[in-house]
Parts: sequence; C-alpha cells; structure tokens
Amino acid sequence: MAPPTAGAILWGYLRPLPEGRAVPGGGARRPMELVEPEPSVPGGVWVGLQTYWAWTEAGLFAARRFGVAVHRPRELGPAVARLIPGISRTFARLTGQECVAEIPRQGPIARDAHRRTTASLPRTAFLRFPPEAVPEALEPPGSGADGALPVHRIVFGSSGSGKSTWLAGEAVARFRAGRGVAGIDLHGDLTDRIASRLAPGERDRLWVVDPADPDSPGIDVMAPTPGAAPGAASRHLIAGLKRLTPDGSQIYWGFRLERIFESFAALVEERGGDLGDLLRLLTDPTFREAARLATRRPELARFLDELEPLVRRNPEFLWSATSRLGPILLHPAMARLLSPGPRAFPIDRHLAEGGIVMIRVPIAAHGPEIASFAGTLLLARIYYGRVARSGGPAPPLLLLLDEAPLFAPSLVAEILAEGR
Repeated sequence: MAPPTAGAILWGYLRPLPEGRAVPGGGARRPMELVEPEPSVPGGVWVGLQTYWAWTEAGLFAARRFGVAVHRPRELGPAVARLIPGISRTFARLTGQECVAEIPRQGPIARDAHRRTTASLPRTAFLRFPPEAVPEALEPPGSGADGALPVHRIVFGSSGSGKSTWLAGEAVARFRAGRGVAGIDLHGDLTDRIASRLAPGERDRLWVVDPADPDSPGIDVMAPTPGAAPGAASRHLIAGLKRLTPDGSQIYWGFRLERIFESFAALVEERGGDLGDLLRLLTDPTFREAARLATRRPELARFLDELEPLVRRNPEFLWSATSRLGPILLHPAMARLLSPGPRAFPIDRHLAEGGIVMIRVPIAAHGPEIASFAGTLLLARIYYGRVARSGGPAPPLLLLLDEAPLFAPSLVAEILAEGR
C-alpha cells in the first residue's frame, strides 16, 4: 500500500520483450550478465513490488507488479524514469528474459494491487522462474542480492503455495555464502527440498537429525554451550519449558515448579547428565538419594533433604513437573532426539563451521503436541545458546522454522523482538 501522504501513484507490471523487438530507448539487446545496478530509491519516493507465484506442471512461474508513489504529482515522471528501468532489469536478470514495463489503464490494476489479486494481469506477465532465484526475488527495491541479510523474514501462504521452496532456496543461498543454517522442520518436507538443491560435494555438510530413524544422532538440549557461562544450559532448558506454558492456561507455572526444575537441572548439569537424568530425578527416589550423596553443592543437598518428606506425604508433589516431560517418558523417539547420550550431535561446532543441520519432527508422524514440545526445546537450545556466548559475536546463522505457529508463541515473539 502507498503511504497516505502520497499525492500521485503509478501502477504497472512487467512483461517479456517480444523476440525481434528493440530495447525501449534504442540500442541493441544487452547480454543478460551486463546489467547496470538497480538505482537506490531516493527520499520522498515510495516503491512497492508485488510478486505472484504459480506452480504448474511446466514448472514455477512468477509475475511482478510495481507501484511508484510520490508526494507531489510533478515528481512522478522523474521518479518513474529513474526507477522502472532498474526494476525491469532486475526481474530480467532473475528470469533470464528481457523485460519491459507495461503501464495499463490505472483503474483495474490499482484495484487489484490493493486487493492483492491478479485479475488484471495477462498470462504473458507470468514468466518462467528458476526456483534457486526466489530468495533474490524477495529482496527489497533498491537493495542488491549481496546486501546484508534482513533480521527476520516471515513467509505466508496457503498449502502448496511455495513456502518450503522459498525457504529451501534461502537456506542454500546463505549456506553457499558461508553462513551456518539450522532448521527445525515440523512439516517434514523442507529437509528433502534443501538436500535436492545441494551439489553432491555440498551434501557432506548437511546433517539430518530424525528421531524416526533409530540410527540418527540427537541433540542434547542440556549440553553445555561453548562460550557460555556455567549453568547456562539448565537455564535455557527451563526457559524453553516455561514458554511451553501459555499465560492463563490451567497448567500453572509458579515458584514451586520453577524451584524444582532449577534444582534438578543444576544437579543434572553438575553430573554431566541429560534430559533423561532430569526425568529420573523426578520419578526415581533411589536416583534422587544417589544425587544427594554425590552433590558438592550444599544448597542442592539441602533441597533434596527437604523434598523427600514432602513427597512421602504427598506422592503427587512432583507430578506437575513430571508432566512437563511427559513426551520423553511416553515417546522413545523423543528420548532419542532430546537426550541421546553418547549419540549427541555436535550442533554448535557444525554450525560454527558453516554447515547445515536439519531437525525433522513432522507433525504427521509425531502429532502436533509432541512436535511443539520438541521444536520449542530445540529452538530454545539453539537461540539461547547463541545469545549467551561470551568472547565476541557468534558466527552468522540462518535459523529456519517451518510451521512457526507450533512453536511456543512467547519464544518466537522474543526472537523476533530481540534476535539479531
């Protein structure tokens, strides 16, 4: 939408230049690789691009509509002359076909632009589009494909509209630019799309973690994070569990529950254990007694001393905490994924070296509740682990979340607000 202060706006679309026609403005056709850089958008001018995608049996097609708005009508002509050729050249480079701007009658195209529909676009406006060029096609006007990665991108669309295709193209492009890529694939098809776009030599740097495969490694969500302070891993786990409890729900997260998890997670971290050990502390009195005798921290020993009489009087005392880890207790695949023991994958090192890690927890195989539980704990482990690093910024990382609504909303909101 144009800004409300716009005094004049022009809408148009791009179409391929017919064979045998000269480039508007005179001169011969230019080789596609010899393209002037797109000019930057000057102050006081608004440029909007709408790109529409169509999957057919013949492949992927795209149409691009543009709008240029200015404050005063007399500024519209110079702005159009400056910007539209660059927009045409950019789309021509992406599609491999020389493009020109078409300025139709403004009523229908302006109405469609506001409604986000394509009724006024002819079939010739849809050009064959290489899927690997999709990430660059979504760059804002006036920025090159080599510019800095935006802080966040959110991809909306109905099922089958190409969201996973775009995410896969983005992942491969950033991987080839030297960034690590971590993806949590709750739909299940993103991993294969990324693998299919990698060259044979590049696939050696792609690791797939799939709890449905008994031979797959897992991600230890309580493993110490390189460069983070002691105790960070347990705090990150508790943060993830806490964000799985929505405000106002019947399952309350209070001081008692937080103290139980803080103390038990500290005991597990002290002994170098994992999420399975945390569950044993909640369910096995003999294991708790062994931990009390082994700990070197007086405050933890005192906590366990005070806990046992409470549990004997009220056997349900720890059930609220135990229920938070129910997916580990009831689903062996989740135990393999989140508390893998010696089969833990070194995710921090692999990402720091610029590799790709894809973690598949498809809702079709595990159900939405289990996928949400695992996805949120994994996201907390990766995100909080990076922000807790000391000694300089962490290496660049692209974090992909497929089916974002299944992750804890408060954690996703925190990443959108604070993640850099």
